[in-house]
Amino acid sequence: MYHSFEKNPKYFKKFFSKYSDRVLIGTDATFPMLTKCHTWCIDRLTRYISTNDAMMAFDDSILTGIALEGEAKENILYKNFERRVSDSPKPINKKALSSYIKKYKHLLNDRDRKRIEALEEKYLKEI
Repeated sequence: MYHSFEKNPKYFKKFFSKYSDRVLIGTDATFPMLTKCHTWCIDRLTRYISTNDAMMAFDDSILTGIALEGEAKENILYKNFERRVSDSPKPINKKALSSYIKKYKHLLNDRDRKRIEALEEKYLKEI
């Protein structure tokens, strides 16, 4: 995707500006959280949209950001998400969370399972 953007950055800057109210920033990365891949991916996406910095791409090539400004940048980075979801979190359904934990905690390693169980005891014991 980014290689296509690099071939015609003026076109894609206009495209993202024009359709900024339809784009949500995100990643489809499925790496374990401990790899920090999610943070790295979002950093690249944010920098690509917000700056004209040269940066390492996802495959070690170089990307140059398109430096969207104002409302277009804000829409993609956070406003579209807030409009579609909310700008504040919904209350946690503790019963559903407890069921989810019971269903899947056997998949965790011992350390993570103990951490989840401690949090469960602290926050979900009244269910």
